[in-house]
Amino acid sequence: MSITAIDSSTTTTTSSSSTSSAYNLSTSDFLKLLLAELENQDPTDPVDVSEMTSLFSSLTLVSEAETTNEYLSTLVDSMSSLSSNQAVSYLGKTITYTDSNSSKTTAVVSSVEYEDSVAYLVTEGGDKVKLSSVTGVS
Repeated sequence: MSITAIDSSTTTTTSSSSTSSAYNLSTSDFLKLLLAELENQDPTDPVDVSEMTSLFSSLTLVSEAETTNEYLSTLVDSMSSLSSNQAVSYLGKTITYTDSNSSKTTAVVSSVEYEDSVAYLVTEGGDKVKLSSVTGVS
């Protein structure tokens, strides 16, 4: 998209590309841009209704994307909390898991450790076991 200055004394043309920074527009930013476009439109050639409808549709999509991102963030936090609760419930129990050699191993869980927000069960033998590797509990 090219943007050319309206003032005749300035002839600079700015070009922008679709990068990740384009996704950082908030609804407020979008409304400011839309308002600026409406205020600065050529009175002899106003924005047509179909273009305006397209702009409002874009606004709706931006708003829905922001809401979706908020819900996804909440979901990730909930899943992390659930994983932590599940890991703590294994303390003192005997688990069966697939070890790094792809063999089934049985051990008692002695503690829980976290690395990069991922819970690991630590066995009495010192093995760190991801919850996804656990195949049984007794």
